[in-house]
Amino acid sequence: MSNSDTIVSQMSQIEKLVEKLKTCPKTMKFSDIARVLESFGYKKITDGKTSGSRVKFENEKGHTLSLHKPHPGDEVLQYVVVQVTIFLKKEGLI
Repeated sequence: MSNSDTIVSQMSQIEKLVEKLKTCPKTMKFSDIARVLESFGYKKITDGKTSGSRVKFENEKGHTLSLHKPHPGDEVLQYVVVQVTIFLKKEGLI
């Protein structure tokens, strides 16, 4: 598989995750939400007050989203999915 094929494959995976996010499923993997946010240019902030059960994502414009990170598993509940969906819509990304 060439590098361009890998990029196309990753984009289609992200597009599928975005479509899933838009349906507001009852649960979704936190790692998948993080991948979507990172694909839109958000970086995970792992220091400071967010180093506990909350995780902050920030883009280059300084826009931030703070999410509850599930533990011990990776599944977030629907309210987190809704929170992310609303945020991304307000940002004009979906």
